[in-house]
Amino acid sequence: MTQPPRRKPPPTPLPAAAQPPVQLLATVLPLQAPPQKRPHDNLERAARGALAKLSGGVSPHAFIEAWSDWAQHLARSPARQMELAEGARQNLLKVMALAASPGSLPPFPPKPCDKRFAHPGWQTFPFRLWQQGFLAVQDWWDEATEPMRGLRREDGDRTRFLARQTLDMLLTLGAGQVASGPVRA
Repeated sequence: MTQPPRRKPPPTPLPAAAQPPVQLLATVLPLQAPPQKRPHDNLERAARGALAKLSGGVSPHAFIEAWSDWAQHLARSPARQMELAEGARQNLLKVMALAASPGSLPPFPPKPCDKRFAHPGWQTFPFRLWQQGFLAVQDWWDEATEPMRGLRREDGDRTRFLARQTLDMLLTLGAGQVASGPVRA
């Protein structure tokens, strides 16, 4: 009959006096960070940080998803496309009529909350046409981003917000590069 192998007893710990102090271990064996699985994570973090600064911290994916949902629903709705084309034509004709008779009333009054056009200089040529052209495009986008069948309400709201922000940015860029807009008192 064979006997089972003997187990080795666990090693006995060294007495406290024989163990090296922890400080000594840290100086003799410097701790090193474990190697990263992805060595370019810092680059990725920096790129995401820069994108967050550009987008104001809002996920670009959210806007792309909303815009895509809106555009796909519009693409599948020929009646809505025709309505928008007719609306664009009507807005263009209104601005052209204002250009032909500058003394007439403007067809697109600014919204009550929009104080950018409060300065009387916006009622002089050429700023009045510029203002009315901007407001005509804004009116068209308001109509274009109205709810559509099947479009999620959140996506319609995001698309409207994105369109409004883009238009506001273009107005600001145009004012700075073309004519500086009327001088504010």
